[in-house]
Amino acid sequence: MTRAAPLLSLLLLLAACRSEDKDPTDTGIPSVDSGDIDADGDGSPASEDCDDNNNTVSPDLTEIPYNQSDDDCDPATPDDDLDADGAPLAEDCDDQDPTRSPEAAEVCDGVDQDCDGEIDEGGGSLFYADDDGDGFGDPAQAAESCEGAEGWVADNTDCDDNEETVYPDAPEVCDELDNNCDGVVDEGVLSTFYRDADRDGQGDLDFPIESCAAPSGYVESDEDCDDSNAKISTNATELCDEVDNDCDGAIDEDDAANVSSFYSDTDGDGYGDPSALIQACEAPSGAVTDARDCDDKDAAVNPGASEVCDGADNDCDTLIDDADPGLSDAATYFEDNDGDGYGDPDASIEACVPSAGEVLDSSDCDDADANVNPGAAEAINGVDDDCDGEGFHGAFAATASQSLGDGPWEYTSFAVSSGVTVTVNASAPLEIWVLGAATINGTVTLAGADGVDHGGYKSSPSAGGAGGGGGGDAGGAGACYNTSAAGQAGLGDAPGGGASSSGVGGGGGGGGHDGPGAAGQVGSCTSARCGSTYTVAGGSAGADLSSSSPALQPGSGGGGGGWGVADNGDGGGGGGGGGALYLQAASLTVTGLLDCSGGGGGGDTSGLDGGAGGGGSGGTLWLVTSSLSVSGALRCDGGLGGQTVVGGTSAQGGYGGDGADGVIWLDAGAVSVTGTVSPAYQLVP
Repeated sequence: MTRAAPLLSLLLLLAACRSEDKDPTDTGIPSVDSGDIDADGDGSPASEDCDDNNNTVSPDLTEIPYNQSDDDCDPATPDDDLDADGAPLAEDCDDQDPTRSPEAAEVCDGVDQDCDGEIDEGGGSLFYADDDGDGFGDPAQAAESCEGAEGWVADNTDCDDNEETVYPDAPEVCDELDNNCDGVVDEGVLSTFYRDADRDGQGDLDFPIESCAAPSGYVESDEDCDDSNAKISTNATELCDEVDNDCDGAIDEDDAANVSSFYSDTDGDGYGDPSALIQACEAPSGAVTDARDCDDKDAAVNPGASEVCDGADNDCDTLIDDADPGLSDAATYFEDNDGDGYGDPDASIEACVPSAGEVLDSSDCDDADANVNPGAAEAINGVDDDCDGEGFHGAFAATASQSLGDGPWEYTSFAVSSGVTVTVNASAPLEIWVLGAATINGTVTLAGADGVDHGGYKSSPSAGGAGGGGGGDAGGAGACYNTSAAGQAGLGDAPGGGASSSGVGGGGGGGGHDGPGAAGQVGSCTSARCGSTYTVAGGSAGADLSSSSPALQPGSGGGGGGWGVADNGDGGGGGGGGGALYLQAASLTVTGLLDCSGGGGGGDTSGLDGGAGGGGSGGTLWLVTSSLSVSGALRCDGGLGGQTVVGGTSAQGGYGGDGADGVIWLDAGAVSVTGTVSPAYQLVP
């Protein structure tokens, strides 16, 4: 700018001093060449300066790169793309190296030639993935690389890079793969298999298939002659069935596994000679399957013939005449083991001639007892002596209440209907024998009667209860004040004792049997009534008659009660003992009651001071049967002693003692008890 100021002043001076010219073009001012003007004062005239208004641009200046200004006024001097590779700095990754630009080709030198941020990519050779490690690469997986990498190879001829056994020139093996990559699978290594429709291990020649391994339903063998039947193959056994089982072209040969054995039948009786064997699938003429003929020259001798009493083995069982249980014309003889001339119908033998101890008769009903046979007389013993099936007294059937007296009795059957009572009134132990079944749906009683209650004082003693039928003993009478009669002991083998009579009456003792009875209780009186307190003993207890062996022991009577002097009360009577019964039957069913209990002692509810009677003891039931069923009751209980009450005078007679239980003996096979058995039965030893 300092150089431009003097020039401008000069021009202004010249303009002011200019005189009028006649020539319009003659300004009177000396002309100046515009090319020599340096308007920006940068020392470069306008003719050389590329921008004379910008002193930062001049031919004398050095080009400053990348400021978008032609600093040295030389368009040839680049402001950008200094390496002249056609890429401005914004695109060039090295503007000092013309070999590096986005358009440059990448080469393997460790430098990013194409400015994409990656080094040497695409600048090397193509390599191919070798995933299966067989040295041959997958053409579908290529990558450029300078040196390659692990798992990559320069070869691209692998046709299956997932199988290490598959690559060019690999040995072809039978695995359904193209091992040598020639486009053909398993060539030259396939095997031939044959369809095995019947799964017998041999295939049909007409249905081959080539494969590495036998497909399901195919085998190596082609020898099956019928692939629809698993039982037919060269491994099969020839059978007699009109089929070539073993595929040898012959049917039903004589060596078939199931050939039949035939035997020559010379006499034509249908039975063959066992020494003349012929094996074949079909019977030859004159041969049969049965080889049991013992004489093939006699048609009347064979296993189908009947043995007869002729001294020959007619039926070929090696047994002759009596030795042969199949003897057809023999008589029937029966064993007579007891020698009574009557045979056992259940022990027979067919024979030509009887042996010793064999008879033609078969009517004996007990071949172990010579006294039992149809010619014997019937006796009362529980045995069908004359084999007529009837007891001595026929059948007993009680449909209305009745009594049964002294025996013994033998019946074909014994039945008591429901609601019916049969009272045994036999004077001694009773025996009943039943050949068949005994059924008691009602009541059969041998029970002792109760002693009479005293009820105050009377003109005669209170009677003891009667003994039960079958030998039961009576109870003792009670003491009677008016007649001065003392309390009586009961009757029997173990009676209860009578009570003494003094002051206040004591109780009578109970009868004994399978154990002792109970003693009568004491009578007692207070001092307010009797002047002093005192007691009077009861009657004694009946003795213990128990035994380990069965016996028909009737029950004993209870003792009578004593009288009292405070109120003059009489004693009660003792209870009667139960009876004894032996009952034998083929079977015994009791849905009702069979009773041999003792009677109860007489008592007093009047409040006077007489003693009560003792109870009678139970009797005996002895039962023998092969089958016993009890849904009702069997009873041989001891009778209970009588009881008294305290009167207004504070004097009380003693209670009677209880009678002992009787015994139930049982000799039975099957036993079923759903009812009552009292006391519990004892088994006969």
